[in-house]
Order: sequence, then structure tokens, then C-alpha cells
Amino acid sequence: MKIPVRHQLQKGETILSWLARWKTIGGFYDEEDMLFHLIGKRRVRFHPYIPHSLGLIADSIKTPAKSLLLNHTLFPLFRFFNWDNSQALANAMTLEGCGSPTSISTISTIKNTFYNGHKFCPKCVQQDRKHLGFGYFRIKHQVPGVVACDEHHCLLHAIQGGDLGYDRKFFNPPKLPSFEPASSGQIEFALYANKIFNLSKRINSKIDYQGIYLHHLFDKGFITQNGSLRIKKLFDELTTQINEKEFIGELGIPKYFFEFKFIGPLLRQRTHFPCHPTKHLLFSFWLFKGDENEFIAHFPERQKTQISDNSAKERLVEDKTVTLLKRGLSMEKISALVNKSRCYIRRVAELHDIGHTSNASAYKLTIRNRVLLLAALGRHRETISKQLKVGIGYVEQVISNTKGLVAWRKKLKEYQKIQRALVELKKARNEQPEWRRKELKSHCNQAFFYLYHHSRKLFEKILPKKTKPTSPPSKIDHDDSIK
Repeated sequence: MKIPVRHQLQKGETILSWLARWKTIGGFYDEEDMLFHLIGKRRVRFHPYIPHSLGLIADSIKTPAKSLLLNHTLFPLFRFFNWDNSQALANAMTLEGCGSPTSISTISTIKNTFYNGHKFCPKCVQQDRKHLGFGYFRIKHQVPGVVACDEHHCLLHAIQGGDLGYDRKFFNPPKLPSFEPASSGQIEFALYANKIFNLSKRINSKIDYQGIYLHHLFDKGFITQNGSLRIKKLFDELTTQINEKEFIGELGIPKYFFEFKFIGPLLRQRTHFPCHPTKHLLFSFWLFKGDENEFIAHFPERQKTQISDNSAKERLVEDKTVTLLKRGLSMEKISALVNKSRCYIRRVAELHDIGHTSNASAYKLTIRNRVLLLAALGRHRETISKQLKVGIGYVEQVISNTKGLVAWRKKLKEYQKIQRALVELKKARNEQPEWRRKELKSHCNQAFFYLYHHSRKLFEKILPKKTKPTSPPSKIDHDDSIK
């Protein structure tokens, strides 16, 4: 289905807004008729800022699906805060059969009460009607928690969504006679959110927002010299500095956000999980004082910041050890400086291909190479030790000190288990050809599920085809039924 050029998407227009305009001038009977011609389905819900079926819509208007994803949805904001490291959300929004975007983003399961509808600025609509002849909804106004237009400094209005709302019946934004001015805090937050949204479109790489947050908190005195987070002091500062009355409302941020219980999981490594983008916006708005460039600022001295993250501390120690090794310092002196054993220093040296003379005469290089060869073939440590007549500790040390070898052996072990599961299922099928999947799962449970989780293609290839369920026979005798 081809869309006329005059009805192309406007800059920053939402997908729902475009659908509403197309339904108005496309000559369709109703929304279901329009959706059937466009994407082949009649009853479809579109989320205000993470819609689906973008691939089909892109084909209709001859626009790349990536352009729709970046410029007409809030996907860049979710990606910016590491919600789509596996591309699952992008695939769900652009491709068919890849799941629901709201489920993958966990928007539907997160305990939030954000407004369910489409927001718009009355002054933007008035301006659009004057220059274009129609008004449209802008994606920047759909950022959850934003209640003001950063351009016209007035409060936003909205059209309710839900079963009886916008995602079932599409409407164009109405013309409103009056405007209500927004407060300075609401305007500043809307401006900051829009800047972050624009920044997220330009950045494709993963951002270490935890490291950036912790760096600033350390500078502000919210992290001790021992790496502990002064959480009580941080809560008190957030409560004092952020005026929640400016943000709470029907279109604004839920009240429970201002309890700031998300701060711990946001900052701590062990309890960390991805947080809603609005939580990032609210926290970073206070932390950076509205300066979005702090997310991409370079901190050459960041490695000096002490934080309560064991993995980060280990990286700092390892980096320092590598630097000292390259300077040619002895292992004894490096051990005193980094407070680590010589065994640790030797391991770091071998992982980074830095030569050393420690225990050079213990075993010949040919023995080490044979250990590496047998380890790469997947032989057990005890088998290697007995075959080469070396200590098992030496074998383990060589394996752990060789970059990538541990990961390779784990992968090899997985392949071996897949092979064993495959052999077991093949044997069962040959001995019992009449067995269905149900019987195979019952008698070869471990092999069945290991192959299911680790090699789905082989799983489907080796097992019998799925059988369609059959309904039980009817107990009614149709000959004796009352006519």
C-alpha cells in the first residue's frame, strides 16, 4: 500500500498521530479498515511511544524502519539507558513475530502510574494549524513525566488512551482557546528531557551511566573514601533539592518516585537492574544540574574514584599492575605497591602478554605448549597432569593465565553435552519409533531439556513433529437428541 507524498510523517511526529491523520483523509470506513489495509490486521493497539509494526509502516511510506525507530518513537531513550543490549526491543518494534514491545521493555509490568494517553502542546497545535493546515502530536512531549512544552513554556494537555481511548479510536489534537503557563522547574525538566532524547539519537555505543553517576557523587561527597554510598545523606539532599509538587500530577511523575527507593539498585553493582528512563532523567537532572553533556564528558582521572564495586576495584588494581609491569619493576616491588601476591602479578603479566622471568626454569616451554594443546582439546585437568607428569596446580595456572581458554573450554563442554543429549534422543527414537514428544520428554528428561535450551534447531530436527490436539469424543448421542 503506497501513501501519498503529501501525507508523509512530519518532523518528530508520533506514529499514532500519523495514523490518525491518515485515517482522516484516507477515505477509510473506520480505524479497523485503515489498519487492515496498512498492516493486515483489524484490531491492533499502538503504544504512544514504543509502537510495533514499524517495518510494515516503513514499507508503506517508503521510509527506512530505522528512521521511524530513532525519530518517531522513544526507543533511543530506552537504548540510551541500556534497556536494549540484545536488540530485542528494536526487533519487536520493527519486525513481526518478535514479541510485544511493552512486554520486552517491561513497561506493562513496572509498578508505575504514568498517564495512559497522548500528550500535546496547545500552542504547538495552533502553530501547526497556521503553517501546515493541521496539528499533530510530537514524540518529545510523550516522555513520561514531562508536563510542559520546552518551546512555548506552557503546560501540556492530553487525550486519554485505553479501551475507550486513543489507541482504539484515533483523534487529531484539538484546538484549545487558552494556555496555562508552566513553572520554571517544569520547563527546565522538559528542556533537559528533550536534550537527553536528542543526545540518545546520536549515541549508539553503550554508556557507563553507573560510572558517571558515581564519579559525580564522589566529587559531591556522597561516597566515602572506603567506597561506601552515603545513602541517607543522598536521600535527604534529593528530598530537599527537588520540589515534587512541580512534577506530581495526572500527566507528571508518580508520587512514589520521590521516595527515591530506586537509587540503591541504580547505583549499586550487586543489586543493579535497568530502571525506567524517567528515574534516570529525574536523578541525573538533579545530579548534573540540567547539563546533558555530563553523560558524554571524558573523565581522565575517573580511575582514581573509589566506589563500592568490587569488580571496578579489581579493574583498577589490574590496570595499575600492568602499568608497573611495563615499567620493568620487579614482582616483589609491584607486590608491595598493589598489595597482591606474586602469583596474581604473574597471571596478569601472562594475560597481557608481558614477558617475565619468574619460575622460568620450572617447566620447559614445550611442556607449557602441550598443556595448552590438550586443554584446548577439552581434556580434563587431571588427565593432562597424569599424561605430562606435571602438577595439577601448574595445569590450572596455565589454563587460567591464557586469555580466552577458559571460555573456550566452557563452550566445548557445552558442545559435548549437546552431543551426548543428541545421541541419547536418537537412541530412544530408534528403539521406540512410535514415541511422541511427550514420551521422549518423560523418559529422556535431562537430554530433552538440555537440547531444548542450548540448540533449538537440533531439538526440532531430531524430535517427531508436533501433533495437533484432538478434542475428546462427544458423549451426546446425536441420533437420540431432541430436534
